[in-house]
Amino acid sequence: MHSHPWMRSKAFYTFATFAVLFFLIIFVSVNPYEVQVPSSVASISTHSRDFLKQHLNTETIEKPLHQEEKSIHHDVAVHYDDPILPTESTHLAESTHQDDLMHHDDSLHQDLPIHHEDAKSHEDTILHNMPIHHDEQSYQDELKHIEETTHYDASTHDDKLNPYDEAVAAARGHNAAPLPVHLPGVKSKHAFATFLVGTEDKVLNGTEDHYFNAVRILAYQLLHSNETRSRDHNIPFIVLVTDKVNEAKRERLRKDGAIVIHVPSIGAEWVKARVDTWDHVMTKLRLFEFTDFERIAFVDSDTLLNQPLDGIFDDPACAEQQTMHNEEKRIRGAIHEPSTYVFAGNAEHTEKHHYPPSEPGRDWPNTKYLNAGFFVIKPSIEMLNYYLSVLNTPGSFVTDFPEQNLMNEIHDQARNMPWKQINVTWNVHYPTMVDINGGVKSVHEKYWMDRPIPFRLWMRAKRWQMEGYYEAMDAAAAEKST
Repeated sequence: MHSHPWMRSKAFYTFATFAVLFFLIIFVSVNPYEVQVPSSVASISTHSRDFLKQHLNTETIEKPLHQEEKSIHHDVAVHYDDPILPTESTHLAESTHQDDLMHHDDSLHQDLPIHHEDAKSHEDTILHNMPIHHDEQSYQDELKHIEETTHYDASTHDDKLNPYDEAVAAARGHNAAPLPVHLPGVKSKHAFATFLVGTEDKVLNGTEDHYFNAVRILAYQLLHSNETRSRDHNIPFIVLVTDKVNEAKRERLRKDGAIVIHVPSIGAEWVKARVDTWDHVMTKLRLFEFTDFERIAFVDSDTLLNQPLDGIFDDPACAEQQTMHNEEKRIRGAIHEPSTYVFAGNAEHTEKHHYPPSEPGRDWPNTKYLNAGFFVIKPSIEMLNYYLSVLNTPGSFVTDFPEQNLMNEIHDQARNMPWKQINVTWNVHYPTMVDINGGVKSVHEKYWMDRPIPFRLWMRAKRWQMEGYYEAMDAAAAEKST
């Protein structure tokens, strides 16, 4: 078959070329291709600082490096006063007290807007809070700032400088009597704290120590991140550790800016936790020993910040309360309660809660039951002795959730020291992107858990921002020491 002579002419080829170009332009303009985020970026598969700066979107999330460096806490000398012991003997308790009273501020449940997740929320939030690309000059300025403000001194990283570990820990064994703990050099009357039990290397067997990484994220967010660090830069972050946390990990946390304190464990033989790994959770009660502070906010290690938390100390629930003196409300077998107390907490949320939570039953299964993952106390040796008297009274509380149920029993709404509900925006359980977009300050969730993609990416981004920040700090310190 032969083609027409015109089809072999120069005019034909010119016409065909322009026709193809014309239709190609029309097709592209009508059907623009959507740029997809590479899966390696979406999953944040590397922890290098350069990766964060080059690939992650920082316009809608915190900058991984701050502009004004906070001085880093290293080992601190810890001093103790003479022990203060209970003055009354304990007796066997009667059955656990039950009540049906509702003792919450009704204002928490009124006129609160409800945010509902619609079909578009997944698309809107898939890359919510992923760090934004900085221009080259901004990137170089931040590198220069890190180099100028990093001032590690390896000589200060010596655990022997901390008498709590060396001079006291051996003598103060399991269930050691309470002692006031003093941290010289601390300028604030407030502190954040968490508790790290630790996992032995043989148990990890080469797997990642998620709880250790979670504490590092907390240190980064509370002390360094532009978006979430405390506005009062003097507020320290205290990490209570057990002997299961090895020295290398303690050293890493000190470099991250935390005050690391090895504390004697607390427990009772009759207490049987639902999970074996909860056997050491009573040890977090050692926070009551840090009496230099007027308030300590305890934050579980598996917590992520969305906004600064230091405003919690101004929450009305954190005000000092007068203890009631009703003999019928006392825990039988325990010593008398202190005359004043502070215990501000947060009721456990439902998995399908709205934000902000506002309706009992729908948003809280029980508004009287607090979650021990976020609370504020006033340190007091007298209060710790009271706690220990209840702990050492068999049958005084249900032990499946050990320290949480102990706190709920002591500060039950029908007791003499009822706990106070903090503002519902400070912390939520079972979080989603609805909570994040709604402005919640912090969420109680494990960053390594398999959650819906938008929220999972938000959590993983926090982890890699922390890694990138500290890698840059370490690199700058290493360069200065050479």
